Amino acid sequence: MASNNIQQEGMLPVGTILRGSYRIDSYLSSGGFGNTYKVTNVEFDEQYAIKEFFMRGVNQRDAGQNTVTVSNTANRTSFEEQREKFKKEARRLRQMQNKHLVRVHDLFEENGTAYYVMDFIDGESLADRLKRCGRPIAESKVRDYLLQILDALEEIHNSGFQHLDLKPANIMVDKQGQVTLIDFGASKQMRSDGGVTASTAICYTPGYAPREQMEQNYSKFGPWTDLYGLGATLYNILTNHKPPMPSDIDDEGEKAFSFPSSVSDEMRSYILWLMQPNRMKRPQKVMRPTWKANEETKVENKDTKQSTPSEPSNDETIVGKPAPKNVPKSEQQTKPTPLGSSPLASDDDDNSGSKIFWWIFLPAAIIILMAVGINNCEGTSSNGYVESKAIVINLTFGGNILTGIYTGNLKDGKPDGNGKVGFYGGGDYIGDFRNGEITGHGVYKKNGQKVYVGTYVNGKRDGSGVEYSDGVKVYVGNYQNGLRNGQGTEYSSDGEEIFRGTYLNGDKQNGYGKETGTNPDGETWEYEGEYRNGARNGKGTMKWSNGDKYDGDWKDGERTGQGTYTWSEKRWGYGYKYVGEFKNGEFHGKGVMYFVGAGSETHYYENGKQIK
Repeated sequence: MASNNIQQEGMLPVGTILRGSYRIDSYLSSGGFGNTYKVTNVEFDEQYAIKEFFMRGVNQRDAGQNTVTVSNTANRTSFEEQREKFKKEARRLRQMQNKHLVRVHDLFEENGTAYYVMDFIDGESLADRLKRCGRPIAESKVRDYLLQILDALEEIHNSGFQHLDLKPANIMVDKQGQVTLIDFGASKQMRSDGGVTASTAICYTPGYAPREQMEQNYSKFGPWTDLYGLGATLYNILTNHKPPMPSDIDDEGEKAFSFPSSVSDEMRSYILWLMQPNRMKRPQKVMRPTWKANEETKVENKDTKQSTPSEPSNDETIVGKPAPKNVPKSEQQTKPTPLGSSPLASDDDDNSGSKIFWWIFLPAAIIILMAVGINNCEGTSSNGYVESKAIVINLTFGGNILTGIYTGNLKDGKPDGNGKVGFYGGGDYIGDFRNGEITGHGVYKKNGQKVYVGTYVNGKRDGSGVEYSDGVKVYVGNYQNGLRNGQGTEYSSDGEEIFRGTYLNGDKQNGYGKETGTNPDGETWEYEGEYRNGARNGKGTMKWSNGDKYDGDWKDGERTGQGTYTWSEKRWGYGYKYVGEFKNGEFHGKGVMYFVGAGSETHYYENGKQIK
């Protein structure tokens, strides 16, 4: 679930602009190797998710800074290796095309780390669904999810990869019930001779990882490794209990599982088969189940509605290191045999790998589900809004009271929700309203061209946004109370970046940028360099239209400190330069004057005058 409260250690603040186009709107999740944010592409007003590589315990981000640093030099190599793995993760996802796999749209480096842009899924993970509902998910829904998960796994395996971290937290379901697999941070490429390619430890989540993964026995990895995680996932969402460990299944067999009566015998057998501790007794590839035609989907009963996890769930992925080895039962090279009867086609069936089986749901079962009215924790109640009403209204906009025609949602007679207003004096706003005010995300246009795209509070730009001039982007960054405030980037009319840094009440504060001006004698100049406290401070270069140039230190807008001033040959007919100390724009202190073809002289100056 998205959250706007992301002013936490290591997080980028809401409103940060990445790659000049992606504005962070909220925080989605974080783990040991990254942060994920919900963002808006301000150019096209499209929503995405961005994953940022950030290693907990290795990386840090100082307050007010976006750049990621490494806590100590000893961790530098590890950070760089893992960052490359992160980028490989994005490239793997990019290769695979399946509607049940999250799509990657962009990959880039910024702030000392790496990011990739992917689909934003307007839904929730199965883990979040369990937490929100507090009870198992109905088998009828789980069967539908299962088909979609198998379709995704088949694409992954056929592409030569394994996911290796299949669990409810990595399975998203949108509002239409479509499943999408996410988080390929643990994924690996399969070798042609079996196993996986791996040079570093592989992550896993206890309860969802089979023995071979916990022991980091790469040569024994295969599609069956992911299928174990699938079985554990099905068990978790059907029972709301944490899956047993492989050693528990070894010791107790079926008694290690606790199925409620709502789970069908066929589904139980299927899960037991997937979760065989012996990898050779699991399915060896993705195979779609076929249930008996007379098998009715069972509905949730009272005991399942009151079900609670057998222990607190903490399904966090950990970096793999071999688990302490119990003496495992012999992994004989036997044909897969389930603990219960298998509901899947066996490997002995002709063309079993290419058969696709679909579950058959009896109309009676559907009628039962509709009649009982199972609460599946989906959907929201009516919001009571009245839609599409056109009224004449006065609104605060840009600090002024303007009159216009409003069309959109109303609540208690006031604009609230999505709407549009055309102001009598010209200009149109399309976007969010709240309690009669322009508040939220919106687009303001004048004469058909965009002027501003971003967030508003009570009719003033407040938050992150993009400013345009004659339809051309001139600023991307943060605003407060209608003025540029916070991090931002300014652009010239031809798209050149002219300042990147912080603003205060509309003025440049700290950062790096460019500016132009004119001297009292009419000479124009151009400055490029550092700014602090709203003035030229730090290192910078200034060039004049007459050809003169200064390169060096600045303080409070003046040349102060060490620097080099070069006179134009075009201006004087010969060139020479001064290298030394400056104060308030004048030579001040020790300096060396260089003459073309005539050597150099060292002198001391005070307020521009030579004193010795």
